[in-house]
Amino acid sequence: MNQRRLLFVFAVIGGCLATAAAPAQILESDWNAALTGAQSWQVNANWSTPAFPDDPGRVDSNMVVISDVVGANLSVALGGNLNLDVGATDVTVAGLRLGGTAGAVTTTVSAQPGGRLVFENNESNDNTDPDNVIPAYNFGRPLIVSDGVPGSTNIISAPIYFTEPVDVGSYGDRTTKNDLLISGPITFGGTEAGASLNMEAAGRTLTLTSDMVVDDVFTAAESNPIDFAFNSSTESKGTLLLEGVISGTGSLQIGPRPGSSSSSSAVISRANTFTGGFRQGKVTLTVANDAAFGTGTVRQITATNSLGTNLVSDNDNRVIANNMQLAQYVTIKGEHSLTWAGDVAQTNARGWINLLPEGKTFFLTGTQYADDQTPPDTGAIPGSDTQYFFDGSGKTVVTGALRDHADGEAVQRSFGKRGTGAVYLQGSVQGTPNLSSYSGFTYIQGGNLHLAGVAELGQTIALKSTGGAIGLDNGTVTGPDSASFLQRFNSRAQAPLTLQGDLKRTDDFASGGLMLTASESATNLNFTTGNLANAADMSVAAPEQGMTYTGTITPANATYRLGGGAGVITLPNANQLTGANSLVVMNGHDFEDRQGLGGVRITATNNYTGGTRIQGRSMNTNQDAAAVDGGVPAGGQYNGSTLTVTSLANGGVASGIGSSSSAAANLHLQGGTLRYEGAATTTDRLFTIGTRGATLDASGSGALVFSNAGALTIDTAEARSGVTSGPAFGFETGTTPASTSVAYNIADTSDLVPGMQIAGNFLTESASDDDMTITITGIQSPTRVQFSDPLGPFVNFGATPSTLTFIDVARTFTLTGSNTGNNVLKPIIADSPTNVVNLDKTGAGKWILQGANTYTGDTTIESGVLSITNSFLADAADVSIDAGAIFDLSFAGTDTIGALFLDGASKPMGTYGAIGSGAQFETSFLTGTGLLGVTAVVDSLVTGDYNNDGIVNAADYTVWRDNEGAAAGTLPNDLTGGTIGPAQYTQWKDNYGSTTPAAAALSAAVPEPTALLLATLTALAASCRRRGA
Repeated sequence: MNQRRLLFVFAVIGGCLATAAAPAQILESDWNAALTGAQSWQVNANWSTPAFPDDPGRVDSNMVVISDVVGANLSVALGGNLNLDVGATDVTVAGLRLGGTAGAVTTTVSAQPGGRLVFENNESNDNTDPDNVIPAYNFGRPLIVSDGVPGSTNIISAPIYFTEPVDVGSYGDRTTKNDLLISGPITFGGTEAGASLNMEAAGRTLTLTSDMVVDDVFTAAESNPIDFAFNSSTESKGTLLLEGVISGTGSLQIGPRPGSSSSSSAVISRANTFTGGFRQGKVTLTVANDAAFGTGTVRQITATNSLGTNLVSDNDNRVIANNMQLAQYVTIKGEHSLTWAGDVAQTNARGWINLLPEGKTFFLTGTQYADDQTPPDTGAIPGSDTQYFFDGSGKTVVTGALRDHADGEAVQRSFGKRGTGAVYLQGSVQGTPNLSSYSGFTYIQGGNLHLAGVAELGQTIALKSTGGAIGLDNGTVTGPDSASFLQRFNSRAQAPLTLQGDLKRTDDFASGGLMLTASESATNLNFTTGNLANAADMSVAAPEQGMTYTGTITPANATYRLGGGAGVITLPNANQLTGANSLVVMNGHDFEDRQGLGGVRITATNNYTGGTRIQGRSMNTNQDAAAVDGGVPAGGQYNGSTLTVTSLANGGVASGIGSSSSAAANLHLQGGTLRYEGAATTTDRLFTIGTRGATLDASGSGALVFSNAGALTIDTAEARSGVTSGPAFGFETGTTPASTSVAYNIADTSDLVPGMQIAGNFLTESASDDDMTITITGIQSPTRVQFSDPLGPFVNFGATPSTLTFIDVARTFTLTGSNTGNNVLKPIIADSPTNVVNLDKTGAGKWILQGANTYTGDTTIESGVLSITNSFLADAADVSIDAGAIFDLSFAGTDTIGALFLDGASKPMGTYGAIGSGAQFETSFLTGTGLLGVTAVVDSLVTGDYNNDGIVNAADYTVWRDNEGAAAGTLPNDLTGGTIGPAQYTQWKDNYGSTTPAAAALSAAVPEPTALLLATLTALAASCRRRGA
């Protein structure tokens, strides 16, 4: 008799307490491998145990003692296909393993009429004996393992019944070798919510082809929990294919509840008829049938401020008629258009994130409600507002009406536009039923918002434009609705002032883009008079397709403002920008690898004599985080702007940036990019690197040379007057945050950056932290900033102004472009008075630094070639060169630096040079005659930190345990190599508590056995909670 027991224990407990191996938690009976073809389950002789595996009605008689559960193992060396009939009565097991180990065969578990395969574990994990800790088998849940050699086919055609969560994965590591097909009907029961089927094996597919009935087991009196769920475990990482019809009066959930880091997917392909509603967790859900969600309401159940609730259409004609309750953000992904025809009501300032590619569209044809809360908050907005946002990079067309409240409550509610995509509001085109009536604000914070007419704005109070671009498709400045539209903007001069005499919020005046239509490409614009004066602080912008603008602009406040949205506006004519005016390029969408959206292109020379400023701004968007299923970003995301010119000349000569002098103050790059696309040229212009950093882009047909040997200006946040007063406006409502953490009546905040340290007479370190710094946490308006350490409620009761001082944050000066010629920057690059400047080289082109630079920050070459002609690198600064990039050292002698990183790896101390240089270390990453003297080594790994959170603790043990037996390289920060096992455990133990590089002395000791036990039990308990349905 061959009886095998599978161990699933905490090796860490045995290692630290030196105890013997703990008892097993499953009694697994092996199938006789010699028996293939059609066979019967309920024959004792067919199994390795005295009786066939069957454990019906199991009761956990002692919850502090872990007893074995019963499992069946069909993953044996089968010589052929196996069709195993469970019979005409139920067979109950806690575990089932399928798949032949000798060859790729088909293993099928079937049943006769009346027979069922019942999954039941019911072994609780309440054993806390520190000398004998044994977690229940698979956390007390039944487990199906689709095993066998690769290529095996595993099928369950028998009816399946269970009352608790059932996992498809494997013992301990949730990996499995083969897909699983369940073609038998699935039924569930029980008196408590929680029945679910979870595909936990990443890269594997669970296919369900049978029809299924979901009954309304749990009534509204029981808070109406979900009746049945798929992939509700937070460890669900596989793919689920639902190919049967789901009917009944119950509710269905797919995807895990809050707290998941899983990335599972599911496809629903049949016309389902269940009526109890659908709940979507964190899962990428492909909708392959118009009736995929049954007939009830669709709602999300993910954690607050989490992303990853994704919808994908399988074709461009998919139309979903269900009503939607937007409880969290929903992301539209995939390669196909999708229409949501049901009504949509959001409940908590959420919305859609459309990431469809160009040429595809997300349509919303039902009524859109900004609030579905009962009872609604009837306070004044914006404090009591619930805002409904359209976010993302894709095109969204809304033909349904926009309304305040789903129940018709008399409250003001708002809609808004975020992200880089385009939203078209076209309800008025459809007729009276689709006319919008919402009465709150309209927020424009990114992308392009198209209005078919002014009626799309309903009864909106005001247009809150702080980014992107908005316009009327029937004529923004020349159409029949232009006057009514433009009257809804406030210029800064018209903005309401607070009782303190300053601006409360940036959106109290319009500073985003004013989007022209194609028919207005030659229209002359005068922002000093008439309705356009309301838009005096807005920038002239193009639709997302781009526009060549040939008209003339009369700017307000002697400042041309251009840019915004996702389209590039091109000015082709000479001296379109002229006179004693300045130019501000603004409202672009440059972020990381996304460059140029909403930018400005000037292809002729202009003779305006004022300065040129290229600036970005902070925008609220979930677009980039949603692309990777991340969390909702805290605070705004800073987006830069790009000005592209084809002409640069010496100061005083007309060019793409006017004819101002070469003084650095006349070209200010505040988080913005100056891109050159012309022929070879030389300019003596200097420029200012703003507090947000700056970028120069040489992408012309010839090389670009900045010939002035003077110093660039590194802008700094100078001291200025402001007020910090605890009781100043604490009585105001609808203002965030309170006066205890806001500095106000500041003349200008345009150069202030979150993270800067701030100091003043009345600012003191908060007792809630001991970091000894007070920092700016947000820019609230052009006259207000938020700071980290709140004042006491009575500090500076008289609101006496004081001098506020600042310490800059480190900034980055980026050199980029595609031109591979000798692009030269001769001006001197220095630090700011209070912090360093870093230099970053990106793009395939080449830049040569010829100045006697004094900046002390790090130098990074990500791509292309960076050449330096002086050994100016700071002795303590690091140099990093990515694979394929070149650092050309065109000087004599050795330049001493701190650490050297080649392709991400810190190199040993010593002298480095080009191949053939004779240096101690020769490398192809370097060229030229100079050498680098490396004086530091940085071990960027925290060895044993298997979850990569910067500290080695009990959570890393859990990751090790879950990956035991996996291939080498599975765990990050593993320096041992080989299959994940005891060596990685020892590595974790030896580095327990480490938060510093492995080369440094570790002061933290491995925890004492009792402490480690508590930590691991805590981690286990958390894991069990995460896996819960």
